[in-house]
Amino acid sequence: MLHTHTLNGVAVSAQKQGVLPLPQQSIFVLASLACRDYEGVALREDEKARQVTRGQGAGALTWPGLLRRLDRINPGYRQ
Repeated sequence: MLHTHTLNGVAVSAQKQGVLPLPQQSIFVLASLACRDYEGVALREDEKARQVTRGQGAGALTWPGLLRRLDRINPGYRQ
């Protein structure tokens, strides 16, 4: 997890569109970039661990999440 307040980072976050993949090189960065809403300062140890595990990268949690949802909707799909 990286949290910064660089001039460039603040400028991009202030834009409605956020990070735009304009140059071809940005594709390499956007493939592994994940963003989440700020939740405040993590003071307790369990909060820190939760925040780190939530930032698993773009799409890293999507497939396991979809499988859990499918298990709830139709547990018989695995057969």
